[in-house]
Amino acid sequence: MNEEVEALLTSLYDAIDRQDVDAVLAFFHRDARIPDSLEEAALVGRDQIRGYYQRQFATIRVGSSLLATKLLPDGRVEASLHVQVRGAEGGFWWEGPITATYRIENGLITEMTVTEPPGS
Repeated sequence: MNEEVEALLTSLYDAIDRQDVDAVLAFFHRDARIPDSLEEAALVGRDQIRGYYQRQFATIRVGSSLLATKLLPDGRVEASLHVQVRGAEGGFWWEGPITATYRIENGLITEMTVTEPPGS
């Protein structure tokens, strides 16, 4: 896997773990499309993505560990993660594997999808 892509994703997850909205936004293209896991909707553009992460950081604490990455035939990158979610006060909510798939162009994420295993 391209070391630059792994470094980008590792830095993204570190920014999410630190709850640094501006650092998170720096990884996304201005017209990026990502899922809103809090509202089960699609978000498009940095303004919507900023609002999502502000709401997420006020509601939950997410800890992510990048386990593996794989380049897909269509050029997207599949990332296997172990994620732990806690409430804003630290109470345990959920822990388990997640697969996130990214389209990365010119060093910025243009699209992200997330798949949790069945039963999550």
